[in-house]
Amino acid sequence: MTRNKFCAAEGISLLTYKLLHLNKLAPEERIIPGTLSVVDITPEAYARWRKMVQQPDSKAAEIVRRGKIARRRGLLSAKSPTHPANLIRELRALKAASKTA
Repeated sequence: MTRNKFCAAEGISLLTYKLLHLNKLAPEERIIPGTLSVVDITPEAYARWRKMVQQPDSKAAEIVRRGKIARRRGLLSAKSPTHPANLIRELRALKAASKTA
């Protein structure tokens, strides 16, 4: 399992994964033989990590919980009509409409 697949399976961002990795709480990684930098997470390492995260007082569980909250807030923020990206899109649409009118 790659890092990206792991993050997708757990519903966390790559940033949260890197935070886990910096705190030495990410699942064990191994470099796939025959490559120099392709990283893999074994099913055994994934199972050990899941067991560790399910402990309520685990620091890894707290990092994952906070990461999921941050991701959800970010997604909700992007849907808001007052989000800067949405305001810019609306301004561009108004500008295009005024050119054609």
